[in-house]
Amino acid sequence: MNNRHKVKENQIEQLKMSPPELTEPRYSGYRIVILNKDRFVEVLDEAQKSKTFAMLKSRMSGVKQILASPKNDTVGIVNIDANGGTVSVRKDILLSDIDQILDAQTEERAQYY
Repeated sequence: MNNRHKVKENQIEQLKMSPPELTEPRYSGYRIVILNKDRFVEVLDEAQKSKTFAMLKSRMSGVKQILASPKNDTVGIVNIDANGGTVSVRKDILLSDIDQILDAQTEERAQYY
């Protein structure tokens, strides 16, 4: 496993809800979203490899739109494949991180998030 994939795995682990078997759309007052873990990591990798800062922001804006309207997910982040692993994350934290990327003034700062 290369370092980039390991970093993404660590980020996913940090976003996981506890307990992991959580399947309810709400937990302790917070909304959660269930993601296709493998596809989400792929999308993040694609965004990180963007040739321009504008493209990085555009891809992350697309992820935010999918989270806002999961039924329109044509990428497969929320529309979970039966063979893929899933991860439950707090939607507010995930959206906050995406907003930090979209609000970043430099590519370096966006990559940090």
